[in-house]
Amino acid sequence: MATVNPISQEERFLTAVRDGDVSYVEQVLESKHETGLDINQSDRNGKSALTLAVLQGNLLIIKLLLSHGTRLGDALLRAVDTQFLDAVQLICKHSESLEPEERKAVIGCHPENDDFHPDLTPIVLAAHHNNYLILKTLLKYGAVIPDPDSSDFQRTEKHTLQRSVGTLNVYRALSSGYYISLTAPDPIGHAFTLSSKLGEMSNQEYEFRAEYTELSESVEQYAADILAQARDSDELTSILTHNHSVQPSDENNAKEIALFKVFHAISCEQKKFVAHPHCQQLLIKRFYGKMSFMRDWSLFKQLLLSLVIMLMYPFTSLLYIFLGSGKVMDFVSTPYVKFLMDIASRMTFLVFLLITTIVPPTVTTEEVITGQGDPNQFSQVPLSVIILILLWIIGMTWAEIKAIWKGGVSNYLKDGANVLDFAILALFWSYMVLTLISYFQIQRDTELRVATTVIPGLGSSPVVPPGPSRSVATDSSTVIPATVNLSSEVSLEELKQYITATILDTEAALDGVIRSELDRMLDVLLENLTCGVEATQGPTAAPEPEFDPLHPALVADAVFAIATVVTFLRLLILTVSSQLVGPLQISLGGMLFDIAKFIMVFIIVWFAFSLGLNQIYQAYQEIDLTLCLAEGTEDCRPGPFYDVGQSMLTLFWSLFGLEGLEIIRVNHAKHGFTEAVGTILFALYMMFAVVVMLNALIAMMSNTYTRVEENSDTEWKFARAKMWVHFLHVGGTVPPPFNVIPTRIAITELLSRCYRRCCVPRRNQNGKNKMAEHTYKKIARLLAERYILDHSSSSGGDAENAVSRADVMAIRNDVAVFRYETFKSLNAADQSFENLQDVLGNIKVQLQKVDDIGAKTEQLDTSVKDLKERNRVIRNTVDGMAASLLRSRAGRTLVGH
Repeated sequence: MATVNPISQEERFLTAVRDGDVSYVEQVLESKHETGLDINQSDRNGKSALTLAVLQGNLLIIKLLLSHGTRLGDALLRAVDTQFLDAVQLICKHSESLEPEERKAVIGCHPENDDFHPDLTPIVLAAHHNNYLILKTLLKYGAVIPDPDSSDFQRTEKHTLQRSVGTLNVYRALSSGYYISLTAPDPIGHAFTLSSKLGEMSNQEYEFRAEYTELSESVEQYAADILAQARDSDELTSILTHNHSVQPSDENNAKEIALFKVFHAISCEQKKFVAHPHCQQLLIKRFYGKMSFMRDWSLFKQLLLSLVIMLMYPFTSLLYIFLGSGKVMDFVSTPYVKFLMDIASRMTFLVFLLITTIVPPTVTTEEVITGQGDPNQFSQVPLSVIILILLWIIGMTWAEIKAIWKGGVSNYLKDGANVLDFAILALFWSYMVLTLISYFQIQRDTELRVATTVIPGLGSSPVVPPGPSRSVATDSSTVIPATVNLSSEVSLEELKQYITATILDTEAALDGVIRSELDRMLDVLLENLTCGVEATQGPTAAPEPEFDPLHPALVADAVFAIATVVTFLRLLILTVSSQLVGPLQISLGGMLFDIAKFIMVFIIVWFAFSLGLNQIYQAYQEIDLTLCLAEGTEDCRPGPFYDVGQSMLTLFWSLFGLEGLEIIRVNHAKHGFTEAVGTILFALYMMFAVVVMLNALIAMMSNTYTRVEENSDTEWKFARAKMWVHFLHVGGTVPPPFNVIPTRIAITELLSRCYRRCCVPRRNQNGKNKMAEHTYKKIARLLAERYILDHSSSSGGDAENAVSRADVMAIRNDVAVFRYETFKSLNAADQSFENLQDVLGNIKVQLQKVDDIGAKTEQLDTSVKDLKERNRVIRNTVDGMAASLLRSRAGRTLVGH
């Protein structure tokens, strides 16, 4: 017969705790010293009695265990996990009786087994559950979420599962709306920074990109929810104009303070915050400024006034520069007016570019390169237009330099419009530099040709000034030296004099020579002199131009063409201001990234098939080219797959149906196998590139458009605000090219700023800063409290009919209390029953005695009855005797009378 191992008292104790047997636990704890019970013993799963009590939600047993000094371990973590608020409060309050180090270890405990991640703490887990009451309790007792970059996390090796999951858990806790509201003095600014950090983490920890992206969006939504708690314009203005680095004394009044919080939101890509109605309301109000009355006008009136402002921008800019006070300053400084003036300036610049295309050039590229024509015209573009374009380029460059100086390179490059402006300026400056290089190179080449010109029919003697000592040969075959070495030091006038003297001497020496022969020689002489001297007799045939294809003049023209295209495409950014066209422009911008991703994959396929087709057809097409050249045909071109570059061009244009099937045929040979392989490769390329990849690109662009369309209102409002922000900044009032002229206001402001820094006490400024910062923190705290109250009440309303784990734990704890009280009452009743049984036993004894007495009483009663009967008989006898005596006495009396 098998033996059963006896259950130890620790096991019975843990079972009683797990079953909620409070009375037994209380009894065992009271007698632990006599029985030697180890109350810190854990079960086979590593859970102690306190942990089991927390998991079962038995508050009475928790109190009993804490009162008897049980080890806390990770009980607080378990209480947070079950969202057992009473247990959390009880354990935290109990930790106050411990030493500081022990209390810190209890509040920041880590799991003792593998149920949780090793780096998880109670405050982190509470933030995951977003339980406001538990978070508030833990923060009250000094709990804090550790920094992911702290030494605790640095001890774990990077790019390991433990480190990655631990970091994700910490960031998930830091993203809790309640935690940010309870801990951050600037909840909105903290949310911006945290959202940007989460975006960076999604790129670093790309294994958890979806999780980090979701957290970033939740924090972004939190910032918008905080903003939604603003109740009036004063609160909204205080929130959106806050910036701790701004000196309040630098501003005239609160209405002129820039929307720094909006600028920060845009730099952090907080689209939901910027697109929030509260933010948009103040943003539009600031953008239109004193021109807000236009919003009530009809569209025609708005367009008419805007057109007038745009046409008058040169005059208003000059008035602002030289006057810059009163109504002129207020009008021009309005962001909406600055926006219109900037558009007008850009349109003027585009008109100048358009002129370069419409107006016929006064000189061709060939004349520019060869030095013919006007020596002051060193480009196809007219010089006057180049000067105007240069003025605009200088003004635009100055505006970009100021933007980089104020915002920094990183913030500057975050805006795609800035990157496009930088590219435009780089192209135009490249054009200017190449044009100058071309001009100096042409001047150098002209001087070099003048210095080394060879005159046909002349000797090799050097050029010497004409004089009487010079001898002239009479032989017609040696009339003029074969070559004339023209020194670069000989001027044009001296050269003309030399030619004239030579002609006169030749005429004198060649007496009788035919005049027509002399004219021919003069034509040859003047035709080969490229020093700018024009022939005076008869037309001259210009030689066929031959120059470097990478000549700076040619490169400059190409760069100018690209710059013109990009500059006109820059107009697309301005369409963001329109609600009708703006979302479409945003979708087009997103599609560019889809195309870039597509090209990265397509290049591999493109190059692979180009290389294969080149290897198949290269030998055949080299033979074709050789035969064509041997026949002397002028139009001999390489075949479509002559080399890799030609193959790539052929396959690219074949995507658009510009290449026929003849490109895959083998000429001058009947090699069917080779042609079949080439045909199969070409067919596979068309199927893969056109049917698969191009359709995949279309699907990607369709998804992008759908994504933007679903959030079109948010995307458009953010993009519009991103464009407006350039004009909401202080400064940059007048557009190019007037912005290079120092304004009176700028000079006055510079002197005033220097005076304040030198002469105004810093204490006053610091005092104002502290007051503004205090006001902002007060309002931010008020908004955070409203957020907590709103979400707490809304959460309760949403889950009104739902049963949460906390509700189950509360019911279980109430049942346990009721059970314990009932058990105590039943025990008391049992004790009373036992006492009553003792009393009843005593009563029974007494009753037996009563029965004995009763029996004796019955005997006595019989005796008494006999006595009574005898007494009655005696009494009757006595009464009869008395009556007889009375009658006798009465008779005697009668006898006596």
